[in-house]
Amino acid sequence: MVKKRILVFSGTYIPGYKGGGPIRSLENIFNQLSEDVDFYLVTSNRDVGDKKPYTGINTNTWTAVGKVSVFYINGSYLKKSAFNEILEKVKPDTIYLNSLFSFYSIYILWILSISRFNRIRLLLAPRGELSPGALKERKIKKFFFILLTKHLKIYKNLQWHASSELEFFDIKKQYDKYRRIYIASNLVNTTKMKSYDIVNLSKNKAEIRIIFLSRITKKKNLDFAIESLSNLKGNVIFDIYGPQEDQAYTEKCKKLVLNLPSNIIVSFKGDVMHDKISQLFVKYDVFYFPTKSENFGQVIWESLSSGCPVLISDQTPWNNIENHRVGWVRSLSKMNNFSKVLQGIIDNNLEYYFDRQNIYNYALQVANTSKSIMANKQMFNNNE
Repeated sequence: MVKKRILVFSGTYIPGYKGGGPIRSLENIFNQLSEDVDFYLVTSNRDVGDKKPYTGINTNTWTAVGKVSVFYINGSYLKKSAFNEILEKVKPDTIYLNSLFSFYSIYILWILSISRFNRIRLLLAPRGELSPGALKERKIKKFFFILLTKHLKIYKNLQWHASSELEFFDIKKQYDKYRRIYIASNLVNTTKMKSYDIVNLSKNKAEIRIIFLSRITKKKNLDFAIESLSNLKGNVIFDIYGPQEDQAYTEKCKKLVLNLPSNIIVSFKGDVMHDKISQLFVKYDVFYFPTKSENFGQVIWESLSSGCPVLISDQTPWNNIENHRVGWVRSLSKMNNFSKVLQGIIDNNLEYYFDRQNIYNYALQVANTSKSIMANKQMFNNNE
């Protein structure tokens, strides 16, 4: 059987890491499905916010990166003529867009609308951009964008990739009259999971080591996390990792830190390369992530796969984790409920003790199920 050819457009990819989960989502799709589908990726030749391109990367030419052919492009190169050349070479059955609001997706859809290739199947993954929490950021611009695009033919021809039932309904709420929505769970990278048993860290009573790891933006809700620490008793270490994508918001968070009592030590640790993440999680008692919305939450799975329990909001698809004793889910409407969990960990209360080996085993159990792999294959191989 001839394999389908999928041309992917994404604003960032490896070796970049500042784009967070969507990069991992793409990499995992390529690694898991390349035996059944031929993928070609066009992406920027630099990381998010960087002025200089990657070193050691060939620009404006096809390069083999793992199991995918990648075209690292200079922004000035992506003109209509160059775009048509790429389409002529790849001859894709489907064009897959890794964002709704990104410049890349908007530009590609505009070029396609005036191109002779405008009959190619279009598949778009909004990556949580249509969740209520995400739509609250720059909400006026997003409101008018959605209002406008509902009436454009090129958007009416889109098919959608939802990574969960939650995201399915988010898409349907905004683009309810339009075409098919596939539900295909995000795939994860199990090859990097440790092959040896996870060791439960020794923990002294009256202390806690907390990690926050994500892009620092309003959606990730770091200010909520900082404020929730204020009444904790005991020695608290709160380490914050991730690119400071929103500088004004980052400064707000740093000012909140100044109001915390002396028993709480908060450190902004900066960026961390993705291949170092699992080494970080094993050093902490809990991953604290009161996010306003996640369509999947790659970083949640990565914490679990390192044996680190998670304390998360109820705005992710991971709302059943307490049933498996791998973490806690709390509503953002009651900050005190997050604080109560953290204090329970500090006090070594038995109900807040989780076995790290069990957490690791759970992450392995839910990773890349046959159902999720089949759903992704069917989505990319569909002829509609």
